[in-house]
Amino acid sequence: MALRKVAGLDDVRLHVARELADYEVPKGPGELGTLHIAQERNISRTFKAHWTGFTLQFPKRTILLSATLNDGTFWSEGYICPGQPSWVLAFRRDPHKARGSGGPRPDDKLGLESSIETSLAQRHKLIDSGQIPHEELIRMEDFDDPLEAVEEFFNYTAWYVLRAIEASWDQLGYIPEPSVGWGAAEDHVAELEPEAAALEEKRLVNTLDVVDIPPVILKSRAERTKPPPKGEAPNDLLYRIARRLSDYQVPRGDGALGTLHIAQERNISRTFKAHWTGFTLQFPKRIILLSAMLKDGTFWSEGYISTGQPSWVLAFRRDPHKARGSGGPRPDDKLGLESSIETSLAQRHKLIDSGQIPHEELIRMEDFDDPLEAVDEFFNYTAWYVLRAIEASWDQLGYIPEPTAGWGPNEDRAATLPVAPAIEEGLKKSDIIWVTPDTSNRSLPCWFVYKNGKIWVLSAEPQQVIPDAVHVREAQVAVRWKGRDARLVDFEASVRVIGPENPAEFEEIGALLVAKRQSVQGSVEDIVSRWMSQGVILELTPRL
Repeated sequence: MALRKVAGLDDVRLHVARELADYEVPKGPGELGTLHIAQERNISRTFKAHWTGFTLQFPKRTILLSATLNDGTFWSEGYICPGQPSWVLAFRRDPHKARGSGGPRPDDKLGLESSIETSLAQRHKLIDSGQIPHEELIRMEDFDDPLEAVEEFFNYTAWYVLRAIEASWDQLGYIPEPSVGWGAAEDHVAELEPEAAALEEKRLVNTLDVVDIPPVILKSRAERTKPPPKGEAPNDLLYRIARRLSDYQVPRGDGALGTLHIAQERNISRTFKAHWTGFTLQFPKRIILLSAMLKDGTFWSEGYISTGQPSWVLAFRRDPHKARGSGGPRPDDKLGLESSIETSLAQRHKLIDSGQIPHEELIRMEDFDDPLEAVDEFFNYTAWYVLRAIEASWDQLGYIPEPTAGWGPNEDRAATLPVAPAIEEGLKKSDIIWVTPDTSNRSLPCWFVYKNGKIWVLSAEPQQVIPDAVHVREAQVAVRWKGRDARLVDFEASVRVIGPENPAEFEEIGALLVAKRQSVQGSVEDIVSRWMSQGVILELTPRL
């Protein structure tokens, strides 16, 4: 049996070609604009969104998509990276015609590769010096699935570029830059009819490398009637929160500058405004509420972590802030999170309208399908938009679990657990780890042996081959809870390769791996000898 690997750059190129076929985009410069396709690494993109500065960093190999009109008035950008979230953005030249005119950008005549440094990494310098007009962000979005990001780039181009001037796709052309690795297969797919292009993409993708997995072992009736463990239950989320509190070394109790409250509730509604648009978030099911607030009420973050619907993370500041006027402390500052839910969440908009509390200003918000990712991002929001805003550190914040949170001794222990025991505890609860070697962008599931602080991973069997294993020197490792799609701990590891040139060590570690891999047929000596002729063993040492 074979399992398709996670989408890579080859898959991304084929998917771009299929989208070009779907929209019937001709090859070469277009009448009104051109879609450039390139590939680069170590890209940085700086821009502003509603007065907030952003910098997107892409250290790994990234497919760059850019559809720009010849007059530079509207354009879309896609940063498609299988190894990290992909981003799609749409811009227009600012000021537009209604507010004044701006000349064409000086890099309009350059290919995408040649203009990377000008149009991406240093564009903000040219804007500040007045050499090119200000750009105005129309919309941006990030995607975990790179293939979805490709599709959304074409949607953005259709909606925010072509529709803006009432143009059609046949007035746009496409040019693959030399760096992208565009070949005959991609050209062939891009020239087909849409249905034929979809079938050809599927055929080509299926012929790419696959990972063999062992045959399914049928369970006995007794085993099949056991209730499966629930994935991402509240205890999993509480454990993740506790681990992040440990990672950031947040002390328990009230903090010197603020407090992070943890509670659990149901039937919560949160009303707020984002750039003059009203929003109401509804959470009818049981959710975990996270709120990190400074004592003076100037900055705070909120997390609504739900396993049954998308989770949300938000960051706010008090508006008006000092530069535009002052506002007194909010009336619920002295209440615990449970007591203040109705005041600070469900009815806060009423208090704002009546003038009892000052206006709040949204800094940023984001939704997540994965509640564990939402927990991680809540801590990122707190670090960036709350603590950094006043140049404070995590040890100046405290945390208080409310009685409804279900916080117990296990969470207290995890919240103070050093990194090394957390890794050891995670490895004991898992049969496989997910390894991303520095020779590949792909995260690979690997069975392993752990002993005395060392992790050994085999790269020899058809079911487990790590790309260019002999040259691996570093790896990112993710440990998941056995039987659940829940992360326990992530860490970096240094890697040492054990190959046939060290037969004694290979045989010693190989015997431990054979004992773990009981489904392998043959004697220990024969199996180890076969592995030695086919591959290597990687020794991973966690970096603490």
